[in-house]
Amino acid sequence: MTELLIKSFVKDKELLMKAVRKLETIDVGVGTSNQPLSYALKEFNGVSTLKYLVVLTDGQWYGFNNRNSLKLAQQCHDENIEIIALGFGEAEESFLKAIASCDENALYTSLNNLSGCFSRIAKEISKAKKGKHIKIFK
Repeated sequence: MTELLIKSFVKDKELLMKAVRKLETIDVGVGTSNQPLSYALKEFNGVSTLKYLVVLTDGQWYGFNNRNSLKLAQQCHDENIEIIALGFGEAEESFLKAIASCDENALYTSLNNLSGCFSRIAKEISKAKKGKHIKIFK
């Protein structure tokens, strides 16, 4: 089902845009030690189509040092999971660049501009081709 859904997104930009507009937030609390990279590796296991992970963060993950973050990010890259790191608040550009698939996919924005960033990301994903990195801001 996931693979079919991803294929549909790549073919139908409006379908992808509708899905982005329906995204819900999950409150994980303040100072969370959770991180999305190991979850993405598990969820994308066996998926052979284009794979994207948009990481929205206001900083580094507590209790999860940079070495572990970099190792998991590299595993995602090795599994052809394209990571877009979108930071706001206290997020550090160096951390965003360290986990993103390429420097252009390490983005910093204000809370007021999050919606516009997600729209831009959705547009670039809809134009993506397998085996090629997308670049959100060229």
